[in-house]
Amino acid sequence: MTMLPQQYILEKEHDYIVCVYTGGDAASTLYEDDQYTYDYQKGGFAETALQWKETADGGVMSVYRRKGDFAGRPNNGHDLINNAIPKIEGIRPIRDITVRLYGKTPSAIYLGNMAVAFTVCDGYVEFIVAAALHERDDLHYDVRY
Repeated sequence: MTMLPQQYILEKEHDYIVCVYTGGDAASTLYEDDQYTYDYQKGGFAETALQWKETADGGVMSVYRRKGDFAGRPNNGHDLINNAIPKIEGIRPIRDITVRLYGKTPSAIYLGNMAVAFTVCDGYVEFIVAAALHERDDLHYDVRY
């Protein structure tokens, strides 16, 4: 899991990129919290489980529905001089996730019976997991070689 570079944590919204190196099974969890407080110790966090499972003719990329939440904080006059805590957003809307598959180039990718558009790049294949879909359900992308 990676994201685009930024100068500091609140510079911009995170655009998540999941890098999958095919050839074996793998799993990971996207963990989110408010980035400033200790509320995570009391359950103030959210997780999105991710899984790659090899099959005989490809693999299945699963993006599970996000579970959990966390509260935000009001703006208390954040500035660098007074070093005040900035406004902290609560749980943000789910965002699109870019999946990059390294290894073989698929002949097709399906979500259920619907073909998924993908882009062949230099060294990997990329497709988008739409926020509107994984906000509601667990998603299982069938990648075929």
